[in-house]
Amino acid sequence: MKLIKYFSLIVAAAFCLSACETDLEKIQTLPADEVVAPVLHAIENTEFEITSKNAATKVVFEWDKAYFGEGVLFSYYLYFTYGETELFVNSTPNMTEVEDKDTDKKYMVDVTSMELTYSQIKKLMTTAPEKGGFGIAENTPAEIKAHIVARVGATGKEFATDAITLTITVVK
Repeated sequence: MKLIKYFSLIVAAAFCLSACETDLEKIQTLPADEVVAPVLHAIENTEFEITSKNAATKVVFEWDKAYFGEGVLFSYYLYFTYGETELFVNSTPNMTEVEDKDTDKKYMVDVTSMELTYSQIKKLMTTAPEKGGFGIAENTPAEIKAHIVARVGATGKEFATDAITLTITVVK
């Protein structure tokens, strides 16, 4: 009887291990020419002034989702560029878990947007370059280019959107 029990456990373990291996085989990054790159949408207001009164105003960056292959997890990164300086602004995973409050069920949804407040943008614009900002003087309109990069892992395949240009003035 013990022999049957141990034999059953070994067969069950082998089955579980082979199932995991098969699932991992399905998760493969597509060749570069088959990847669907993200596409950044135009935003409604590309010229704005940041004041102390509107610091809580939000800018929403939205894009069409990227696709690197079935089950491949990756992240989106938002970058701003001013002149020759490019700054990492924020990142988000490509999927997030949400809960349906009516059914208490959880499911995964695609992430295709990111919000920044004017206050966050002001900090990037006015902080000195040696402290991680652009160092743009107040009351100086600046053309900032924004783009999204979809990247697998820290150093994996990456695809960037075309940039959109924002004209931003931080008012004293």
